[in-house]
Amino acid sequence: MKNNANKIVIQTQTGSIFIKLDEIICCKGAGSYTELTLTMNRKVLSANLLKEFEHLLVKPDLKFIRLHRSFLVNLDFMLEYRNCSQKRVILTGPIEIPVAHRKAKEFLKLMKGHFLHFA
Repeated sequence: MKNNANKIVIQTQTGSIFIKLDEIICCKGAGSYTELTLTMNRKVLSANLLKEFEHLLVKPDLKFIRLHRSFLVNLDFMLEYRNCSQKRVILTGPIEIPVAHRKAKEFLKLMKGHFLHFA
């Protein structure tokens, strides 16, 4: 059987939900749970830890990055990066995500590889 790597199976209280990776805007750690914010104003609560999502989604061939101890974001939904005293990323929604100081360099390097830039 072929592995369908463009979807993820989320276990919920009522069963399993199959979600396309390109529908995930961000994942937010909420204690022992993870809240997924999806396109079309949908949210799903998973009984998996954010760290488990990180191990599954933060890979070179996927478009996710952990910008903060509580957040994973999908780079395809980024609209803006605010490089002020409190660095923030604005995602579709609009959703504001803090960028941890220790993650800022890694994030800027990833942005240079993922997006087109003027010289």
